[in-house]
Amino acid sequence: MIIPRLGLYGKKRIVGLEIISSKLSFNNSSEKEDLKILLKKFDNYYYPEETEVQKRFKFFTRRMKTNETMENYVQDLKKQAEGCNLNTLTDSLVRDVIILNTSDEILRQRYMQEENLTCNKIIELYNNHKIYHRQNKTKNSNVQSKEKSKNKTTSKQQEPPSVMSKQKRCWRCHIKHPSKQCPAWNYKCSKCNVFHHFEKCCKSQHNQSQNMSRNPSMNNLNINDEKHVKEKQMNCNITKLL
Repeated sequence: MIIPRLGLYGKKRIVGLEIISSKLSFNNSSEKEDLKILLKKFDNYYYPEETEVQKRFKFFTRRMKTNETMENYVQDLKKQAEGCNLNTLTDSLVRDVIILNTSDEILRQRYMQEENLTCNKIIELYNNHKIYHRQNKTKNSNVQSKEKSKNKTTSKQQEPPSVMSKQKRCWRCHIKHPSKQCPAWNYKCSKCNVFHHFEKCCKSQHNQSQNMSRNPSMNNLNINDEKHVKEKQMNCNITKLL
């Protein structure tokens, strides 16, 4: 009743299962009607159990994965060894597989130098080696960073003076700048009404003060002249009153 409703694809599947089931061996006819037994038979047909040789091949070629801990690696090897019929040789062969598949030559030599090497001892040696390697790497990186900073400081000290440091301070603006780039250019000084310099750089006031300091007699002369003029004005005023 069900088969006619399955369509062409369903019918082909049923026929295929019937062909496969005909190749399966059953202890009695009742097993053909048991769904659990049928599914198990089909699994064994499509995914047959590995032979001992295949299991041993996987065991002996099992390498440590990236970021895998040694504890997990040892545990997985022991689990694979269960189907390899190794019996009492399991622990020693797990140890040998680890040594054979170790890519670190220094670590391999450390394993081989150890007497009565066990899986637990391998875990201890591996973890200690990793800790030492990590600390040594950190130490080297710190030394390299210090050397780089030292080299940078030395190179800065040995650098030739820049163009700005070679330039003289401009008298027009009192600033160091490249040639023909004076900020006071076209600026009119309010003290002397002359262009191209700031008031703080004005030489007219400086020249006047220099002249005053160089010719003190002139200063005295000017002062005496002023006194003479004032006295003359006072005499004129007195004469008018009389």
